[in-house]
Amino acid sequence: MVINEGDMKFIFYGTAPGMPVISKRHSCVRVTLGKLNFIIDCGEGTTQAFLEHNDDVNDLDLIFLTHWHPDHSSGIFILLQMMAMKKRTKTLHLFIPENKTDFYRTLELFYLFHQKLSFKLELKYCDEIENTFPEISHFYTDHLYGNTEAVASYNLKNECLSFGVKIKSNDRVLIYTSDIVSFTSIQEYLSDCDFCITDGIHPSLDEFQELNKVIKDQILLTHGLGEGVEEMVKKNNKFKIVNDGEEFVILENGKIVCVKPH
Repeated sequence: MVINEGDMKFIFYGTAPGMPVISKRHSCVRVTLGKLNFIIDCGEGTTQAFLEHNDDVNDLDLIFLTHWHPDHSSGIFILLQMMAMKKRTKTLHLFIPENKTDFYRTLELFYLFHQKLSFKLELKYCDEIENTFPEISHFYTDHLYGNTEAVASYNLKNECLSFGVKIKSNDRVLIYTSDIVSFTSIQEYLSDCDFCITDGIHPSLDEFQELNKVIKDQILLTHGLGEGVEEMVKKNNKFKIVNDGEEFVILENGKIVCVKPH
């Protein structure tokens, strides 16, 4: 099998759910698309994954954090510290779901003053990513909608925003939903998708059955499996549970290949 420069490669650095799991790291997918290098989400253990895979954090062009749950974002601060300690000079584009002000304040709390970093930190919101990286597009998800009542009751600043992304490679489309409750809520974004990386815990069996109808080739599941879903996954080769360290390539001929299985 020949892997070309234009092929899309992605490695699952972390696949654990919110509850920590022995021998698993929290959510992070490392993606190489041509000359573009990025990660989607940055859960705890991301820096160790970079070291284990002999990847250089300073090669990253961008980071996209889908939402602020710790299992998807808590590794960002040590990753930024690692970049600074390695004397990074290249601009880093960091896309966050909401609240830049509090993010900057948290950097200050950790003494990671963005004004003193060795590199420029371009902090933007997730819904701006197409402006800089047109091969990646965003969409909103319903994952945090269940928090709206508590946010209103406690008079908090949280906007309950969570995101997914679509990535185009060789006329094939990969969608990463991150955590999500309902696939029907993003139906308009699924119709042209060949491959899907999604959360195996939160959606119901009915939702997965609907997803099965629209995704053309492969559905990769992180976090484990929710109630009632396991039997369907066993019987349907379109679904695959993925684990930390597994690596895939979308080839120029449109096929997806697991080049490093668990």
